[in-house]
Amino acid sequence: MMKELRKHQREHPVLTTALFITVFLPVIPLMIAVGRLFRSVEPNPALWQVLLALPVFILTIVIGIWIGALIFLLISKHIVKKEMLEPHYNYPGVPVASRLFASMFRWAYRA
Repeated sequence: MMKELRKHQREHPVLTTALFITVFLPVIPLMIAVGRLFRSVEPNPALWQVLLALPVFILTIVIGIWIGALIFLLISKHIVKKEMLEPHYNYPGVPVASRLFASMFRWAYRA
């Protein structure tokens, strides 16, 4: 499956690049917002406070990636053929994320 996805990415470089950029764009403002929130609570955090906040930052990254993938899917489903998008969303690489993105893909094409 990995070789098929890599081949698909080589065949459609513009689509792949646009997807990766769109997926990571929401992460930046979300991380800034969470960082400012933490900074307003504790202007000079100690190491243990930073370590306690780490799971929140990781969750923020995951949510940002999910939002970006959803935005890309909802916009591009009207422009790009389903067969071109499907390999990007139905990749069984990361178990939890793969099921989430596959479900999101099925939902978008039902709506």
